[in-house]
Amino acid sequence: PEAALFSSAPLPPYRRDERTWAFAWGERRPVGAGSWITVAEEFETPGLMDDGERITLHAGGLGLVDVYYLLRGDAVYFSSLLEPLLSLARTPYEVNWDAWASIIKLTFPLRDDTPYAEVKRLAGAGALVFERATGRISTRRELPRWLREEPLDAGHTAGEILEILHDVYKEFDGRPLLVPVSGGYDSRLLCSVAVTRGADVESWTTSPDDGTDTDIPFAQAITRELGVPHRVIDQDPAAYPGDALAVARRLEFLTPHHAWYAPFAREVHRAGRTLVDGLAGGPLLKNFMVSGAAL
Repeated sequence: PEAALFSSAPLPPYRRDERTWAFAWGERRPVGAGSWITVAEEFETPGLMDDGERITLHAGGLGLVDVYYLLRGDAVYFSSLLEPLLSLARTPYEVNWDAWASIIKLTFPLRDDTPYAEVKRLAGAGALVFERATGRISTRRELPRWLREEPLDAGHTAGEILEILHDVYKEFDGRPLLVPVSGGYDSRLLCSVAVTRGADVESWTTSPDDGTDTDIPFAQAITRELGVPHRVIDQDPAAYPGDALAVARRLEFLTPHHAWYAPFAREVHRAGRTLVDGLAGGPLLKNFMVSGAAL
């Protein structure tokens, strides 16, 4: 076959007919037909699709779910983890020192780099495309939709943004929610909307433990004002070395971030509530990312 997909759990296609098929393995299952970039952005999911003329492996619009790939001979192997691909790479591995320098200096690899020269990562809104007509594989990369299609000033009011959030929250109606509050744009807004909708909501906060943060006092003031039950997840200095090693292994040593978040994540897994969290609300709402050059 020209493409094969193996999964660790049942993964039915979200589209299949006589000429085409499409799979996705993000949290949200796509509905209906659409181009790869439409699926990537609307549902923030990676996927593999055949439209009859080409086969496309794509990342999500923001690249939140990792897609790594390795070129070996005439084949492309891909995985959501680095380790399976390393079993196919030449040994000894060729180290990508630029990637390691970025991880140490910036806390993440730049571009499509990984710590291994042979293995690459599909960036957000990126894809590998196999053209049947030519037999060639090419890499595609799109700018985010808010740069590609939408005007710099779309004229959306605060009320319209709230309407969008209310529509998103409808998916969670009837579920007990956990909305972490740090005091930033994302968490304040998400928790406020949950309260306005009358949801069964709790809020938890932890500290980056760097000695300079104000997350806990801000969160306590905000949740008190909103009337939301609030819990602080404390750090345990004695447990930090073990947490740091476990998180580094879990993230395949691609970032030194998140060790401080490990105690909080363990508690969230036991909470029995749907987690609703934000990402980059400050930069996006304050228009820090308004050009391709900025990105």
